[in-house]
Amino acid sequence: MFDVESTPDLDLAAGEPVFKAAPVRIAASPGAFGGLEGSAVLTSQRLIVVPGAMGEVRRGDPLQRALATLWERVKPAVLDAFPIARLLSRARDRNAQLAARARPGIEIPLETVRRAFEARLPGWIGLELALPLPDPRPPFALYLQLDVGPGPHREWAQQIEALRTSAPARPELERPYALFYLLQPPPRPMVRVRSAEGTRKGALVLHADGPAIATTFASERVLLPYESITRIVYAAPTSWRRSFLRIEAGEHVMRVEPQKDWDAQRLHDSAHLLAEIAGVPLRRDMGDVRAARVMTAVMTAAGAAAAVAYEVLQSLP
Repeated sequence: MFDVESTPDLDLAAGEPVFKAAPVRIAASPGAFGGLEGSAVLTSQRLIVVPGAMGEVRRGDPLQRALATLWERVKPAVLDAFPIARLLSRARDRNAQLAARARPGIEIPLETVRRAFEARLPGWIGLELALPLPDPRPPFALYLQLDVGPGPHREWAQQIEALRTSAPARPELERPYALFYLLQPPPRPMVRVRSAEGTRKGALVLHADGPAIATTFASERVLLPYESITRIVYAAPTSWRRSFLRIEAGEHVMRVEPQKDWDAQRLHDSAHLLAEIAGVPLRRDMGDVRAARVMTAVMTAAGAAAAVAYEVLQSLP
């Protein structure tokens, strides 16, 4: 068992031993460029990744260590000279902030892991996860490169596989949509926001401090802080009803509507992400009836019935 005193302050539950810890890189596929680096801590109930807590990037590789040291010295000058690099860094940090916000790190309850397996590249393991039903999308995987030398990564996969079957449910830690978007840009649906202050249009962005409306790429106005949200209601789109998202913070109510039908799926994911980050349940409701579409269907059906009746009458002797 790993010495718990050498791990960061992880807010562990009573009777939750720490088994392993190692520097780690999370990527969308084994050997993929980029990803998220940090320290991985495996307990009896969860896998915790603390971003940016790696120390030396690769202890066993002098060349890699030298490159990491050089980058740490050059990085500030590079970011000052090329602002686009700063924007890219912020975009990657935002995903980690969403998954780890108000928590000591990115947490994966072992009970939610469908399976743990060795990846096709040495030193990598995979964790298969899934979005909750009734989301129709197939399971997805996060891949971890463990800086533990050759061989021990297999022990990590085997121990996670053994622990997940007996790990208790930790619904308060589950953030499946945040994990789904950990290595890809969060959704940015184009929406209309209606509130007592009026109507605004723009992209709904999950800012580090709260949901925001972005009217340009660099302009984001936070609507309200995550901590003030008390209720979130979402209505899924159907053939006859429109989608909407209602965010309540005490007496303050905002109604968020997708501008186009293709923004509805992104609004669906934003609603789930918002509920995970704010720590409130996502409630369901029925959207408003699409009156124009219903009337068109009624008129079309009536016209078709009239045409059939006319043909029948014409065929009578």
